[in-house]
Amino acid sequence: ITGGGLPGNLGRVLPKNADAVLEVRSWEVPRVFAEIQHIGDVSDEEMRKVFNLGVGMVVVVPAEEAVRAMDVLRTNTVAPVKMAEAFADNVAASKERKLVAITSRLGSIELNDGGGMYAYRASKAALNAGWKSLSLDLKSKKIICAVFHPGWVQTDMGGKNAAVTPKDSVAGMSKVIAGLKSSDNGKFYNYDGVALAW
Repeated sequence: ITGGGLPGNLGRVLPKNADAVLEVRSWEVPRVFAEIQHIGDVSDEEMRKVFNLGVGMVVVVPAEEAVRAMDVLRTNTVAPVKMAEAFADNVAASKERKLVAITSRLGSIELNDGGGMYAYRASKAALNAGWKSLSLDLKSKKIICAVFHPGWVQTDMGGKNAAVTPKDSVAGMSKVIAGLKSSDNGKFYNYDGVALAW
């Protein structure tokens, strides 16, 4: 939720005749927000609008998907980013200096022409955003960060009618990853090397 943050958007996302009470003290606001507010001389009201009351990212999903959405976000978004942060120094000391995450075309906002799959789409879009930030934050370490859509693969999720075999998906990504250059930092690719829109 952006452009007004939580205070400005609750009325838009809540069902009719529903209301919400926000208790700012219910969660720990990261210290960086206080620093931003102090350095920029930003009012409390503006901080709440711009930074979602210190929550950061907010995903709105149907109530029945809330628990599953949290599990999917932890697996598809938080875990890869935390792993990347934990091993960044090791990667910086390696010969290749590459950090790659497996995302999905379903995480592309521009390419979303089918709707649905709220939790999965949100988790992959968030992963893409996280990896883009890593590409900027780790640039000084000369680490190349890129995300890959493996294709519609014949797996349990993709099904037997999917267009790409696991072998072809892995072979394609391996080839593209091997050829990644510094100019590929922060990019989103299909398994065959075709650039995808965020």
